[in-house]
Order: sequence, then C-alpha cells, then structure tokens
Amino acid sequence: MEKIPFTRINITENEEKEIIDCLRSGWITSGPRVAAFEKAFADYIGCGDAVAVSSGTAALHLALWMLELNDGDEIITPSLTWVSVPNLITILGARPVFCDVDPVTFNLDLEDVEKKITSKTKAIVPVHFAGRPFEIEALNKIAQVSKVTVIEDACHAIGSVYQNRKIGSHSELCAFSFHPNKNITTAEGGMLTGNNKEKLQMARLLRFHGVSRNTFKRTASGQLPYYESLFPGLKLNMTDLSASLGIHQLNKLDSFIDERIKISSAYRQRLAGLADRLYIPDECKDSGSIHAWHLFNICVEDKPGLREQIMKRLLEHEIQTGLHYLPVHLMSGMKKIGVSTSLPNTELIGRTIISLPLFPGMTDNQINRVVDVLYRELL
Repeated sequence: MEKIPFTRINITENEEKEIIDCLRSGWITSGPRVAAFEKAFADYIGCGDAVAVSSGTAALHLALWMLELNDGDEIITPSLTWVSVPNLITILGARPVFCDVDPVTFNLDLEDVEKKITSKTKAIVPVHFAGRPFEIEALNKIAQVSKVTVIEDACHAIGSVYQNRKIGSHSELCAFSFHPNKNITTAEGGMLTGNNKEKLQMARLLRFHGVSRNTFKRTASGQLPYYESLFPGLKLNMTDLSASLGIHQLNKLDSFIDERIKISSAYRQRLAGLADRLYIPDECKDSGSIHAWHLFNICVEDKPGLREQIMKRLLEHEIQTGLHYLPVHLMSGMKKIGVSTSLPNTELIGRTIISLPLFPGMTDNQINRVVDVLYRELL
C-alpha cells in the first residue's frame, strides 16, 4: 500500500538548476539570490520591504526583540499555536498572556483579547490559523486605542488575502515561515514584512550581528573590507542556497494555493456525511479574502481516546496525520513559569483536532483513502 504523507515538497528542475548555479557561482551565503528573493517577495505581498532570515521563528524573534521588552511586560497571543512565540516571549524577559480562539475559525477571539489588555500589554501576536486570514483590521483598531503593537504570525498564511490585500502588508510587522511543511519552502527560512520601514531596516541589521555593511554589499561595491557593528545583533540571515529554492517556489505559490483550495473542497464535500460526528472547516467566505489552506483540520467528538484511535487507524492504512496544535498553556514549560489560565475553546480543540494530509499533487484516490478510513471509524 502506498504511503500517503502528511505533506510533500514540490521541487522541480528550476529549483535544482538554481541551486547548482548557486554552488558553481561560489556565493552560497547571503548574496544576490537573497536580495532577489526579498524583492520578489515584497512585490508579491505588496509591501515596501522584506527581510529574509533563517526561519519563521527567527522572523518572530526579530519582531519581538525590537519591542525592547522589560520584566513584567505582557504579550497576548493564542495558545492554539506552535511553541515559538510563547517561548520567545519568555526568553526575551516578558510574559505570555494566552487568549482563547473562535471555535469556528480557530483564529483568536477578539472579545477575549480586549478583556486581557492591561497597562502591561506591549503587543498582540495573532496567528492566521491554517492559512485562514484573521480580521486584522479590527485587531489593529483595538491595538491603536490601547497603544499596543500588532505583530502578525503569518507562518501559515503565505498567499492568504484579507480585504483584497495580501497578508503581510496590514500591520507594522508580519512573520512568514518557509519550513518544508509550509505552502512554499526554502528548506528552512523565513521572511519579515510589514508597513514599518524603520523597523524592517533595523531587522536587516539585527539579523547579521548589527553590522552596517555585510560582505555581499562590500564586494558588490568594490570597497575595502571595513565594517562597523552599530549595536549587538544575532546571526539569523538566510543563505543564497535557501533563496535559490524560494525564488522559484514563489513563482508557483498561487498555483499551489489553487490546488490546496480544490483538495480542501473535495475533503469538505466527501466528509459532509460525517457532519454530525466531526467538525469540518468551511471555506473563508469573507469578501475580498482568500484562505491559503496550509492545513486541513478536523475535530472529532470529544470522547476520551477517540482522536488517538482514529489517528492510529489512519497510520495502519499508511496515512500520516498531524496535531496542529496541542495547547501551549497546558505544556509543562509554561506551567513552570507560572502561566495558568482557562481557555475552553482552545482546550476542546486541543483534545479533538487532527490535521489531515494536504499537499499539491494529492490525488482523488489518496483523498478517498483518507475519507474512507474516517467513515469506517465514525459511522
């Protein structure tokens, strides 16, 4: 029986040739291909600048670091997310304040966010969960009144659209991920965009030791190897090898999303007969919005062991699944630092959620195999 992976990268001769050309050029770290990828990405998003880094976590790290957090500062973020943001908040000396999510969209609950804003709140980090665009303009209005910063976690949302604009151009800063399970990949990599040009320029320096002129800029202009570290920075830059993938992956992103939309629609249609036994996500019906469908999640009935039983049965049929996500506020790392709260929607979703296989090139036969197992287990 052929294994159905949870996800599958789509690499063609264009990427392979670009990597070989990059290797033969002798320039494999940050250089002309990173610069080209940044420009193409900024043009695609429709923002003024884009800063390429080594991962989505690196992009979020830079965005949070520029808040200049102090002990006692708070940042509001959903618990239904990967551990990157809560970990970074803690490492940078602040405190994560977890908000609940909407039970339909799995995006953060605006009413709960408003309740949790205090004089200590420095920022809010929403997640565009699974690629469904969050109501970012409504959140930005709340943030402006409360004088807090919005940093978008768009690691799921490359290519998502809200109010006829690509995600990545609505707020001060927005972080993307190019991990192999994302809609496009650079093997590992990330990008920071937004509408705050000053912070993006600062991020460009912070990603490489705070140095004002890197090797590529120096050699391209034929200058002597003098440099200056303007302030302490990190080493979070993307390499030209990674950008070699990104340049061509970006050209295919819209076609990838079209396929993901079709596969998600097929899942919804074929699972409709189980609507009374599990939650099936609907398409994004907001005018001017596009759901990029990074993930296709379902939630089964809240019965002890049922989710694990279904996942094991899928594995027995050579079908891989994922858990996106287990609530971060219930994890031991957060409990050790004294984070304790009750988030009913998040906790219910965390007990019942399953991520089904979804990738460009997935066949009708593969979709049917997944659906058939779910029907056999739930009917």
